[in-house]
Amino acid sequence: MAALCRNVTKLILREKRPICAILVRNSKYDSRYIENIKTLEELKQPIPPGDIRHYKKIKAAVTDDNSFTDFDPVVQKFINMMVKGGNKALARSHLEEAFEVVKRAQLESYHKASSEEMKATIELDPVVVFHQALENGEPLLIITKVVKSGQTYMVPIAASDKRKKFFSMKWLIEAGMEKDRSKRFYQQLGEEIVAAYYHKGGLIKKKQEMHKLCETNKAFAHLSY
Repeated sequence: MAALCRNVTKLILREKRPICAILVRNSKYDSRYIENIKTLEELKQPIPPGDIRHYKKIKAAVTDDNSFTDFDPVVQKFINMMVKGGNKALARSHLEEAFEVVKRAQLESYHKASSEEMKATIELDPVVVFHQALENGEPLLIITKVVKSGQTYMVPIAASDKRKKFFSMKWLIEAGMEKDRSKRFYQQLGEEIVAAYYHKGGLIKKKQEMHKLCETNKAFAHLSY
């Protein structure tokens, strides 16, 4: 048996055939399964007689699926990006405390407003402020590396919706970490959310730096096609 293995090894090496393994990612749920229901409204509705759910197998709900009325997938995604060392509960508590900082800051501005018209323009919901802050920090253009003739170029391209949200969340977390020792992370994060809501702060600065980098490398924009 050992001699046979040696002969096979010599044959493979002599013919210089690469030895590789193809990893296939198998899913537990194939085409026989259908997606589950994720909204509370759909769960309350009766299943019609001809619905495929009577005879089709249904996928199990994943950990992040939630039928709670206040569930926000953007907030959930942001929490997942904040997680370090698998401690998701800590990341969730940090964001909740950051929302409290946002709420206090907006309430302070609300009570300092001199007229009812100004008070009506101040948003008090921290989740709405958070969404607007992320939207204000989304870049229109991003940089990608393109290799041409052995040379690497920094090429500006239009950012997709998915990449816009990713960079905005990433920069907001980085801005929250750029703090002095006198502030906790959630406090700095809350202040950055409020600042980005008013088009200020570290998130907006990082967005502007990305746009300046794209402006500097606009001569290579044709390489993206």
